[in-house]
Amino acid sequence: MSRRQNVGSLNHVERRALKYAMEFGIHTPEAARQWLSTHLERVEQARAEREATTGKSIPSKQNEIPEFEFLLAHANEAFTPKLASVAKQEGERAAKVGRLDPGVSADAAVRRRYVAQAELLGDAGVLTDEQAKAAVREAEKGVKEAEAVKRSREAI
Repeated sequence: MSRRQNVGSLNHVERRALKYAMEFGIHTPEAARQWLSTHLERVEQARAEREATTGKSIPSKQNEIPEFEFLLAHANEAFTPKLASVAKQEGERAAKVGRLDPGVSADAAVRRRYVAQAELLGDAGVLTDEQAKAAVREAEKGVKEAEAVKRSREAI
């Protein structure tokens, strides 16, 4: 199934939640209530500190607070098993594409994949050394596969 068909199978509320399901690994209403409320508190605190120190506010187009509040209020409708399935499929597709991109280093691929979750989870979300090494090994394997594909294309 194409990405367009996969994402298109979601209803409007689920589509609004897809970004956060993929970025933070939130797939259930309970997880959404817990992690989005934590993240919302962090965003509000950081925003208040920024406004107090710089006097600048976040433009309304970049303001995600209303989206967090909407998703928290509609967690049961947004974070469904269908959304979890689509997020998993699209995450796998993104990982595959990332592995095949020779312009992305193994470390960058790992950071892109795990940093957002680690930031949201705080210390509990930080990868252990062994997990990080395993993720780098997996990313390096993907880079080698991508290099082999590139060489085979060049040989044609």
